[in-house]
Amino acid sequence: MNISASETAINAKPKLTTDARFLFSAIPLYTSIAPTSPRNNIAVPPITLSRFCSAGLRVIGEPMGDLFMWSKEERAYNLFYDSKLAEQRLSENLSVEDEDMQLRNFFTTGKLSWNPRFHNPHLDKWLHRIKIPTMIIWGDSDKIFPPAYGEAYKTAIPGSQLLIIPDCGHVPHQEKLAEFLAGIDTFTNGAK
Repeated sequence: MNISASETAINAKPKLTTDARFLFSAIPLYTSIAPTSPRNNIAVPPITLSRFCSAGLRVIGEPMGDLFMWSKEERAYNLFYDSKLAEQRLSENLSVEDEDMQLRNFFTTGKLSWNPRFHNPHLDKWLHRIKIPTMIIWGDSDKIFPPAYGEAYKTAIPGSQLLIIPDCGHVPHQEKLAEFLAGIDTFTNGAK
């Protein structure tokens, strides 16, 4: 079994800041988890695929939010379901290094997703080839990629599961971490 792509995704070591949310644009489109190997030290059942970055497909008739057109405040409020988290994000005093990292990540997101905007027009014809257990995790109140995008991925990936987390926006791994991890745990433990 060739797991080099999985190991590469796991072992990629982006520059870390004190706040992992700045890695948003660096999160791989798909993160796969390989069986334990000397290189990755992760012990899970057979290879699984967990999707937690929503860009890629385009759902006709379902508009996506345009974070490039939103102000910093609009982006924060549209990122979360809970407005207190947006207010907390906006009130943080970031170091110059963290502000620079955030800006570089925003520019990188723009370079990778500007045209075509947040989608790959050919992705839908490849997703049916995914033959490993796949979980798609979505917030029910995602204002950037509404839940219809999660449904589109579920339809496109045979046998995939879709977990829609209630009262959650675009970043379930931040806003509803316990539910997010419980979903991953249930999924990976069931993928034997």
